[in-house]
Amino acid sequence: MKKKWISLFISGSFLLLIVWFSVCNFPVLKLAFTAYGTFPDSMESLSTRLSGAMKSDDLFHRDELLTLNGLYGRMTERRLYNDVIRMKNGMLNMGATVLKPKTMKITEALSDLNTFVEEQGGKFLYVQFPGKYDRENELMPDGLSVQIRKEITGLVEDIRKAGVDVLDLQPVLAVTAADIEENFYRTDHHWKPSAAFKATRMILDYLETIFPGASFKSDIFDEKQWTLHEMPDQFLGSMGRRVGAFFGGVDDLEWITPNFETNLSFYCPDPEIFLTGDYETSFIRNIYLKRGLNKMRADNYFVYVGDNYPLIRTRNTEALSERKLLLIHDSFSIPVLTYLSLAFREVNSIDPRYYDESSIKEFVNWNQPDIVIMALSTYPNVIDHENLFAFSNEQDALLMGDVLLFAEKESDVENGTVIFDQFENGQVYTLRIPGFSSDNGVVEAFSVDLYEYDHNEIVSAAVFESEYCNAYSDCEWTFETPVRYNGKLQLRIRYEGASEPDATLKLQNLTFSQRTAVPE
Repeated sequence: MKKKWISLFISGSFLLLIVWFSVCNFPVLKLAFTAYGTFPDSMESLSTRLSGAMKSDDLFHRDELLTLNGLYGRMTERRLYNDVIRMKNGMLNMGATVLKPKTMKITEALSDLNTFVEEQGGKFLYVQFPGKYDRENELMPDGLSVQIRKEITGLVEDIRKAGVDVLDLQPVLAVTAADIEENFYRTDHHWKPSAAFKATRMILDYLETIFPGASFKSDIFDEKQWTLHEMPDQFLGSMGRRVGAFFGGVDDLEWITPNFETNLSFYCPDPEIFLTGDYETSFIRNIYLKRGLNKMRADNYFVYVGDNYPLIRTRNTEALSERKLLLIHDSFSIPVLTYLSLAFREVNSIDPRYYDESSIKEFVNWNQPDIVIMALSTYPNVIDHENLFAFSNEQDALLMGDVLLFAEKESDVENGTVIFDQFENGQVYTLRIPGFSSDNGVVEAFSVDLYEYDHNEIVSAAVFESEYCNAYSDCEWTFETPVRYNGKLQLRIRYEGASEPDATLKLQNLTFSQRTAVPE
């Protein structure tokens, strides 16, 4: 009899909460019923609309409602709830159980890119990162069979058969349940930074077999040279935010930093971010280390670099290798690219889900990286993304030569100077500045942007750093003007933070060229 009353009390409490939230969210629910001026024509349509309304930021106490919903799921011992799987060890995983990669399309695209990179004088490597799936599928709840690891393994074999160099990290980092618990966050689909560090060391080991005699790592990649930091109960991951903290708990946030001196730069053109200094200054975002963040809204995985950006460029004059790397990736590589920045003097990282300034082939052709790595996780929202393996835009502007527009042995410029404004639409240009210095103050770096004057809009931009350009004498920026543009374009110099307000730049051996290009 007592259990019956407890059950009735719990059911009644949830019923009252549902009524309360329904009344408070009447405007949002009404919109779901009358979306586009029509009522839903089926229960399936109504369910879809209500699901959309529940995810709306306009929903009153949305986070609290999701948390209570997750508590109910935990109390009723649900294993699959709101498209989230609660595995046998209590860790959360994505609700997707099947992945159908477009094997033929993927292998053909990677084989074609591999050939193209080699024609440009570089090396290509495909790296398969592990997902949150043990080899024997023992962590999945009874009756739930997940085929994703098996399907990814088959894809990896097909890529190898297509003649592409492949490094598969699944058999190393995700074999047993213990591996999953050690290497992955409980409430997120991402791995921990410590696991990404292990992966980076394995990538560098493999690169040394592709480049005989090269050394891409030293004792700086010894774990003893790094400090592991943790903040207890600071992180609710991507799956945890779908079901609330009561369903699967909360993670300790983890990040690692080097114990040795570093000096490098981080540049993101969209949105424009330029940071220079030691590893922590360049890569660690302290906003995610503040206590009191709303765990249902803050994605603390991005304690490294801050977000998924279309393009990131790092430079390091103290790197172990003078080679340049292009990393094509998803969010799993966010910590990895920061570690790789210690091994390569320049790392350009592109997330093709967001990058649209050029095709991948154009970027390779324009920037001539020594090494191109594509490194991906195993998840359906990555492998199935329509832009991920679209390496060509079918009208790639591949460079064949230069038409020199002007050259200056030495040129003095001030902040805001326009150095060129006679652009043609849909053409490729290259600015080369092998070195520079400054008068009347110190300018350590400056921006060059393609600026649309009439609408006060920066179309694209690049940053030149004094230490790097003077060390390597190959600083350049290649860009394409918009195909259809009515505004007036200007190539403009910008610099801020000089030690003196009237500092003047002295650019040495500056050249500006229009590149001759033919579609592939």
